This record gives sequence, structure tokens and C-alpha cells, in this order.
Amino acid sequence: MTGDHGGSDFVERLALRGFANARRIDSKALLAAVNGELKSKFALTADPLVTPDFTQFYAVDDKKRALGEPLRTKVIEVALAILNARPEVEEAFSLKDLLRHKVKRSTQSDYSLRDRYALSVMDGRSGDIIVAFKSGIATGPALPTAVLMGHSGPYRSDTAVPIVFWWQGMKGQTRILPVDTTMIAPTLANIIDVKAPADLDGTCFDLGFPGAPKCRR
Repeated sequence: MTGDHGGSDFVERLALRGFANARRIDSKALLAAVNGELKSKFALTADPLVTPDFTQFYAVDDKKRALGEPLRTKVIEVALAILNARPEVEEAFSLKDLLRHKVKRSTQSDYSLRDRYALSVMDGRSGDIIVAFKSGIATGPALPTAVLMGHSGPYRSDTAVPIVFWWQGMKGQTRILPVDTTMIAPTLANIIDVKAPADLDGTCFDLGFPGAPKCRR
């Protein structure tokens, strides 16, 4: 039993429960303000940034096509500075920076924001700028009876997903420390004595209770 993704409560109720940073922002107003600064800086007549989801932003010309160089690089650099100065933003990254970044940590639960986004982008598809808003910030509108909260961010409170396994005769246990999702398949394969393919992501996890089969090393 599990869910398809993590997610904390919706921000209005979080705020009522004492989380002072929890709030919903007007993301369209934020984008308009950033575009206003960029148009003023570069004497542009059209908005140079567009976004499908307020997480990734693309640098475009007046026809909504990829902005040409050298203006493209300059617009991205200035946009990054503007976004990183915004109080709602935890950190903004350029796609080029993320594609160059090498993840050195071995445990996913310890990944930095840069690590997480570096493993989540694709050259030629992802936006020119990737933005991580502060924990507790919601960028989508509140639509009661429809949508109040969605995929809210890269933080542990938003990405941790509870999962429960049960079978007849099993002894109950609770895992306190996080287990990476890549460990689930090889661990289950070991329990039911199925040989996992050599190229399977992740490693087997020793469950650590009497009678549980040890992982093959």
C-alpha cells in the first residue's frame, strides 16, 4: 500500500497550524514582475520568459521561439539573479549548470537541491531555468472541491512516500530512516528468492528481523 507521490497538507491549513512560511503566491504576478525587469534591462518589447508550470522557465523571442545568442545567455544570467533575490525562491539554477553538475552523495535522502534537480533535467527538453521555491510555498491557485495541493516541491516533506508491505505471518516492523525507492525491487526479489537482473538500479536492503533472508552480496 502506497501513494504515487508525497505531499504535505495544503498551505492555508499549514499556516493555521503554525507554519509561518506556508502561503500561496500569485505566480502570474511573479512572472510578470520578472519579465518586467528583463524587458527594462534589455529594452525588449515581448516577455522573454515563459513557463508551463512555474518550475521551469524558457527564454524566448517575440514569436515564443528559443531566444537567439548572445542575448539568450545574458537574459538567463540576469533572470537567475532576479529570481534568486526573490523572497519566495530558495534557489534558481540554469539548465547548463545542472547538466554539468555531478552528484557525489550516495544516499538520495541526503541530496541537495542542486543534486535533485541535476538528476531531473534533460538537455533539449527541460527549461533554461529551474526554480525551487521555498518550502511551504504553493504556486498554484486554490480551487476548492478540485485542487488545493499538488506536487509542491523537492523537499523531504513533499517527496517522502509512505509504503506498507504485508503478507500472512509477517512480523510488524517500522523503518525509521528513509529507504530509497531503488531498494524496493531488489529487496522484494531477495525475499521471494527471485534473481534480480544485474543492471537493476539500487541494492538489496537487509530487513534485519529473525528469519528474513539476508541479501546476496
